Amino acid sequence: MNDTLNGDNSGEEIVSDGTAAHYFLAKGYKYRDKVDHFDDRANKARWQDYVYATAHRVLTQNHGLTVLDIGCGSGFKLMKYFSGFETIGIERSETVPMLQATYPERKWLTAEDNDTPFPPADIYICSDVIEHIRHPDRFLARIAASPFQNIVISTPAREVLFADGRREFLNPPENKHHHFEWTMGEFQKFICQYFYIQDHFFNYNGEYTQIVIARQKG
Repeated sequence: MNDTLNGDNSGEEIVSDGTAAHYFLAKGYKYRDKVDHFDDRANKARWQDYVYATAHRVLTQNHGLTVLDIGCGSGFKLMKYFSGFETIGIERSETVPMLQATYPERKWLTAEDNDTPFPPADIYICSDVIEHIRHPDRFLARIAASPFQNIVISTPAREVLFADGRREFLNPPENKHHHFEWTMGEFQKFICQYFYIQDHFFNYNGEYTQIVIARQKG
């Protein structure tokens, strides 16, 4: 896998000018051009459980049947909440064989670095993935061109991390696997270029997570 769910290899810090070219990150904010890949294969219920619970609520409220999880990790939470639905999980090439062996009855795809649309689904889940992607604008443009009804996207809320003494406001993330972390205001500006935001809220379960529920524009 490559830029679709991973970083590139230049290794510098970049200083944002506050514009869309820097994903609306605050002027002076420094972010990483290269990160180490985070191996999510061993993770189960500890992180982002509420993101999947939110996606389940949105799917059932809209009488949906199909789920696409972009960056599904171990697949544990996808199966926990959506075993009764048709599911597709997308992950790195080294992770897909483990997913196929663990859940052979399910569909697992390897992430591709291209501009072709993702497979159709009633809901897309993108749970704490976008901060790991070097070019999130290309990633969201690809999703926006794909056939879905609703999407749930989560990522850390930088201002809450800062308020809790967990990081410096304009420095790169404490988490070395993250290129950047947005405030809620920055993230809303960035996301609304691609989707119509239905809800955007902060959820604290020891995780500092902001969650966006959105649908396609038009």
